Amino acid sequence: MKHTCLHAKHQALGAKLVPFVDWEMPIWYTSIQSEHTAVRTRSGVFDVSHMGLFALSGSPDAFGQLQRLSCQTLAGIESGKLVYTFLLNESGGILDDVVVGQSGPGHWFMVVNASNQAKIHAWLRTQCPDIALTVCNDCDGLIAWQGPEVAQRVSLEGLRPWTHEHRSILGYSARVMRTGYTGEDGVEIWASHATIQGIWEKLMGLGVVPCGLGSRDTLRIEAGLPLYGQELDETITPYHTRYARLVKPHAFIGSEALQSVNPTETTMVGLVLNGGAIARTGAEILGGGCVTSGTRVGTQSIAMARVSPAQAQQSELQVCIRDRQHTAQVVPLPFLNRS
Repeated sequence: MKHTCLHAKHQALGAKLVPFVDWEMPIWYTSIQSEHTAVRTRSGVFDVSHMGLFALSGSPDAFGQLQRLSCQTLAGIESGKLVYTFLLNESGGILDDVVVGQSGPGHWFMVVNASNQAKIHAWLRTQCPDIALTVCNDCDGLIAWQGPEVAQRVSLEGLRPWTHEHRSILGYSARVMRTGYTGEDGVEIWASHATIQGIWEKLMGLGVVPCGLGSRDTLRIEAGLPLYGQELDETITPYHTRYARLVKPHAFIGSEALQSVNPTETTMVGLVLNGGAIARTGAEILGGGCVTSGTRVGTQSIAMARVSPAQAQQSELQVCIRDRQHTAQVVPLPFLNRS
């Protein structure tokens, strides 16, 4: 079992540690709900060093090979833009959802899902022969500091959403990104193990709440955000997600296959269940479709589901949970209301 550079600190904080892919990771420290609330109302910090941290380099011409992997155009990354995109197989199925940036001329970086690190590593080796690939996890880590108070604790001036910059934060030099997988503002910090450990200690001293992967999941469900293996996999195309807009008109692996895909075959909806039952991944929906992710936030049971367009127009659906049917209201995603 692999450990991140913060493993000893998680143990000292009494975290509940569980296996996640090949890593032992904190699922919670106090409770999932209290950590969820901390991120929504103050701020919390997550150790996400299990994510694949890839450094890529090559000639300017090699950039074309990288662009060929992405259904989204990578234009603009030379100016500090971060691009969220899908890497597809030849059938148009999603191999992974990744974040791509450029650290300098001929130098790029990519953050991939932990569960797909080996697969995407092999895919890049095969499809981008002129790009050198380094897995940085042995020397670097990644933490996500999320919540409304982040911008009050540190200056984010000049760091627009979905951009990155190498800058000083809490007295340390690091690559600072501003994406957010929780529905909150905040930063992701990619730096050496020693720097990540130092920043973590600074955050603990500021009273920032350490958060586990349990609340990270409830937060992203509430924000309507996908998780690979649940909303996304190799049988799902971008047109069957909430992110069809990522498909841009250029030649990429899977683009020809997408031309024959019916984009209205299925769609994603939110469900709010009556009563206390929680609809977990795979729960069937009467008449077709299934739940992709479900949880409870406060007293409300919520779920994301893939259904037909006709079902999406209904006000209620019946969800099968432990051989019983439960009524669920159909609502738009995300559940999180920022109005």
